[in-house]
Amino acid sequence: MYPVIYPLATAQSILEAKLKDFPDTNLPFSGDSPIIIRFEIPVENIDPVNWLDSQHSDIKFYFSGRDTEDMETAGIGIADEICVMHSNTKEYSQLFNTIYKRLSPDFPNLKYYGGLSFGLDHIDSLWESFGVARFFIPRFELSKTGNISILACNIKVEKGTPVQLSETIAELLQLNFNESKLHSPGQWISRKDLPERLQWIQNIGDAVNEIQSNRYMKTVLARKVILEFENLINPIAVLYYLKKYLHSRRYDFLFQFDGKTAFVGSSPERLYKRSGRIIRSEAVAGTRSRGKMDSEDNRLADELMNSDKEQREHDFVVDTIQSTLRDLCSSLHIDSHKGLLKLKEGQHLVSHFEGRLKLEITDADLLEKLHPTPAVGGCPLDKALEAIEKYEPFKRGWYAGVIGSIGYSNSDFAVGLRCGVVKEKQLSLFSGVGIVDGSNPEEEWQEVEFKIGNFLNILKG
Repeated sequence: MYPVIYPLATAQSILEAKLKDFPDTNLPFSGDSPIIIRFEIPVENIDPVNWLDSQHSDIKFYFSGRDTEDMETAGIGIADEICVMHSNTKEYSQLFNTIYKRLSPDFPNLKYYGGLSFGLDHIDSLWESFGVARFFIPRFELSKTGNISILACNIKVEKGTPVQLSETIAELLQLNFNESKLHSPGQWISRKDLPERLQWIQNIGDAVNEIQSNRYMKTVLARKVILEFENLINPIAVLYYLKKYLHSRRYDFLFQFDGKTAFVGSSPERLYKRSGRIIRSEAVAGTRSRGKMDSEDNRLADELMNSDKEQREHDFVVDTIQSTLRDLCSSLHIDSHKGLLKLKEGQHLVSHFEGRLKLEITDADLLEKLHPTPAVGGCPLDKALEAIEKYEPFKRGWYAGVIGSIGYSNSDFAVGLRCGVVKEKQLSLFSGVGIVDGSNPEEEWQEVEFKIGNFLNILKG
């Protein structure tokens, strides 16, 4: 606990004084790598989403973990970033080694936030500001855990270079702490489906034929729905409504790098969470809707638990993650029975994994081996990805990619699902389904409609 909780205006003045008195000598450099210095002030309780909406910045960000003890953080600006905008190789070790060098046990709340695209070739004009991999530390953050809020400022210091903080101080004094009023984007006025219904039916039929011919066992095919609205869409309002109406535990996120395009969503699916050498992961696959009454909800759950098709779809994911983690861990525990992940908008089969990582294994190794899982790609992965390339007339970008945070001794990554891209008056929604032997094209269309419809109903409040 902090001994003093400051009013926001007071905290702003204290941060200003700290920046003005910042010494740029005798700093703890290790080699020639830059270091990140963090100033934190405990402040009176304030909602990070509303605070974020009040700020005037092209670069805005929000991320909250799925567990109750996790911190939710909103931020603006960039103190440091490490990015790969285009690449021909799935090689993350250099990126993460750079991140590790700049983090410090002196600042346990300091984290890089960001994500990875679904694939190296999945960046188009909609996703050009995100890149294949992009991780950053915000200039200013407002974080909250329970009833404790922290206002923070992060400074990157290069060895041998004088620190210039006048611009940072000016930005600090422009921070706004007034509550904003967030409104839904209203009703969309036009809709475009990629692919359209008849093409989707044909695609799913062709994919099932390829599965029956043993080309692959499972692929995951997605649709993109582009909605045009009458007025400019506020992506933070989209985030607000997702958080307000999806009460079950999930990862909420927003990334906006250019002032125009924002990736926003509320994903229920963890890729992995690492605390020191302990890793937790899960397999989520197989879907049913929720019932309006308990009796209907239980019937749908029993139907899901006893569906041969859904069980096979789930087992593909379990087997792949299990095989991967066994190679990366010195010990591994796996749920002996499948469970149910019950969300407000649906229910899924879920299996959990917990292991101790081998000493040499890094986040780069985990991401290179685990992403994408069969839950969003298929198996065997190479052939499943060929089907995605063949049947999806769009680039996934960060949809079904990885989003999350990495600190000095921990990391937390989600799969980028239940999400959309806001660009001015346009909202592009993405949703997919697992295709296995026995998949019905019409039922798969309706499952995507169900997922997208839930997203739109939430935005209406």
